Amino acid sequence: MAGVSVTNASLIKQQASTTNLDPHEWDFRGVNPDHLDSILLYEQSRESVALARAKQLLTSKNRRRIFGMKANEFGERHLASKIVGTNLADDFQFFHIVAACWLCNEFPKPWMALSGKNWDEAARRYTANKWLSENMNFRVLSRAELAKMEDTEEWLWRISPDKKPNPNSPTRLIIQIDWAKVDDRELKTLLLNLLKLRPDGVQPRKISTGKRAAAQIHKLKQLAAWRLSSKAKLNFQQAHKKVAAYQKAFPVKCDFDLLPNYASAGAWSDAVMAGKKLIRGF
Repeated sequence: MAGVSVTNASLIKQQASTTNLDPHEWDFRGVNPDHLDSILLYEQSRESVALARAKQLLTSKNRRRIFGMKANEFGERHLASKIVGTNLADDFQFFHIVAACWLCNEFPKPWMALSGKNWDEAARRYTANKWLSENMNFRVLSRAELAKMEDTEEWLWRISPDKKPNPNSPTRLIIQIDWAKVDDRELKTLLLNLLKLRPDGVQPRKISTGKRAAAQIHKLKQLAAWRLSSKAKLNFQQAHKKVAAYQKAFPVKCDFDLLPNYASAGAWSDAVMAGKKLIRGF
C-alpha cells in the first residue's frame, strides 16, 4: 500500500493544510523499488513545463486512445501530435506526458495516490515499452527513427539557434553494411575497432551495482525535498520540523529512508538542488 494512504484521511488533510502541500507529493514511503524507473518518468512528467497546456488537450477521448495503445506504437513518428492534433514542437514536449498517460490513465494524479494495482500495471507497461525501458545508448536505427531524431534536432535549432546540431559530430556515427560483401571475420574486426572511434575527452560512465544501484531510489527523497522547498516554500528549519512531526504522527514501516528528514542545512540544500536537477534535466 502507498505510504501515507494507510493513515487516517482526516489527519492527512490536516497535515496537508499545515504544509500547504499534499503529502502524496513528498511522502514516498511504501514504494516498490522495482518500480523506480516508471515512478521517476511518471513524477517527472507531472512537473513538465508543458503539463498545463497538455491538460487542456488530454480529453477523455484522447486519454482512452492513449491508454489503449500498444507498446510498440511509441516507436511511431510524431506520436503526441497524432493524438492531440498539435505540431512537431508539441510532439517533442508532450512525449513523456503522453507516455505517463499511457502508463496510467489517472495521470497526473500523484503516484502515491494511485492504487497498488495501478502501480503494478504502470511498471509492467514501462518494462514492455522499449522506447521507455530499453537501453538506448547503443541501437540500430531505422530510417524513420533517424528521421525523427533529425526532426527533433531541427526543431531545437529553430527555437535555440545557438544549439544547432553539428552534422559532423564525432559522437554519432552512421555505419552502412553490405551484408553480401562482408564476412564474419570483417564484421568482428569492425566491432572491435569501434572502441578506437570513441571521441577524445568522452569517457564511459561507471555503471552502479549492488548498494550503489539501490541508492538510486533516494532520488525520490531529493524530489520530495525540492517540492517542499519550491512548492510548500519551506526552509530547512521549517521542513525539518514539519517532516519530524509528520513522521511521528504517521509512522510507516519502510526498508528505505524516503522522508526528506535531512539533518543539516547543507544536506537539505544539496538535496533540493539535486531534486531540481532531476526535474529540469528530464
